[in-house]
Amino acid sequence: MGQANLHLHASAARPDEHAQLCAYNTAFGELGLRFRWDSSTLSAFEHARDEKDAIARYLETHQPYLLKAYDVEFLSQLILDKKNQRFQVGT
Repeated sequence: MGQANLHLHASAARPDEHAQLCAYNTAFGELGLRFRWDSSTLSAFEHARDEKDAIARYLETHQPYLLKAYDVEFLSQLILDKKNQRFQVGT
């Protein structure tokens, strides 16, 4: 399991979960996306290959209309990059 994937295993006991969720939700807001993740969203993607894959799976499953305008690879990388500006692995 890759290091980035470790951060997808969210639970209420994890001190970084709130910071990671804030980083994702801030990224979504800054990109004009009108959805938010919560603890259950993170845990639903715990078996994803990595964060980018989890984001892509979420977009394909829950926000497919966005993929009519944006390539899933492009949009998932954009979200991940924006999220990583707010939350760094190991911080």
